[in-house]
Amino acid sequence: MDVKSTDIALRNPPNAAIYYTTPGGAQAEALLTQWLTEALGLVKQLFGTEFPGRWYISQTSEDGQPCPSIDNTDLPNLGGLMQGRSSILAYAALVFDHGEHETLEFVRLKFARYGQDRGHLLLHQSIGFTTYDAATVSKATAAVIGMLSTMAATSEPVYGEVCPKWTAHEPSTRLDLLLRRTDTDSTRLATSLLRGYEWATLLNSALAEKLGGPEALRSSGAFDKVIEAGNSLILQATKTPQRFDTAAAQLVWNQLRPVLPAGIPKPIPLMDFNPLIMADAQTAEQIQPERPNASAAPQITDALAEELAQFSAIAVGNGWIFHAESGGDVPVVTGRLFPQTEIGLTKEGQQHLDQILRKHGIEPERPFINPSET
Repeated sequence: MDVKSTDIALRNPPNAAIYYTTPGGAQAEALLTQWLTEALGLVKQLFGTEFPGRWYISQTSEDGQPCPSIDNTDLPNLGGLMQGRSSILAYAALVFDHGEHETLEFVRLKFARYGQDRGHLLLHQSIGFTTYDAATVSKATAAVIGMLSTMAATSEPVYGEVCPKWTAHEPSTRLDLLLRRTDTDSTRLATSLLRGYEWATLLNSALAEKLGGPEALRSSGAFDKVIEAGNSLILQATKTPQRFDTAAAQLVWNQLRPVLPAGIPKPIPLMDFNPLIMADAQTAEQIQPERPNASAAPQITDALAEELAQFSAIAVGNGWIFHAESGGDVPVVTGRLFPQTEIGLTKEGQQHLDQILRKHGIEPERPFINPSET
């Protein structure tokens, strides 16, 4: 059956992320608790109060070692479980079996402490659907914007975004990857330089002031909405994520250039960076196209992107993902899928990923598995 490109676009779940720098332990716990409360309230609002699926929690501890995955349905204690045992990275995935829920396929939450002294905080949410009608996705996306606005109104985030692309590289943003910026440096400088720009972008108060404030941004014509959230601003580029194309991104990029970092973006094979602008924000210089290379890695396709999105939820639910200091020895295939994240797969996870890659004509070059399994 042929699938229209607009249908594929609707299948991309709304991914919301918000970042903080130097929150103390109690503050980080309070922010996570608020994020979970908002996220669970959003899901109940959209899809009803019943949660027939089970929550799977996967953690990585302070020493970098993966903790055993926890299967738990105790929602009030979800935040405590995610932060337990000195975790620096935790996923909570609510995954439904086929036909178990009429509309919802998965809810994925992520909590990460990173950077020097683990002083930066990432909170992330993604929602996946079994039905992909425009009304459902539009309602969910609007609710995600509302959740981000509520968080920003009661705290001081340094960056946030709503991106309809499935990603596996947080706490790096897509712009970080293009400019080869580390997530730590990007977050540390977030009040001086914008970390990225997506369909919806959260500006901290310092950057909003540099750009002239809400009225100047509204009058620029680059944004469909400029939402004031406490001292922050949320810039919504178009009415829906599906309309955020190259032309819309160009308008956003032109307006945000004064606070975007310098550097020529360099795409990474097997990653979708559309519709970000491939030019230096400070000089407008563009990367020179490379000559065709028969051995170059194939570009990711819509079909592969969809399978990788499904694989990510399954991998989290089954505890196949682990966190380790990878140094410069990141295996080629997994490195392309999870660049700069220090994320690897268990042997079982790698075998499932290999099957997906081979199905799409990509031969895995070297497995990336947990050293404890070798």
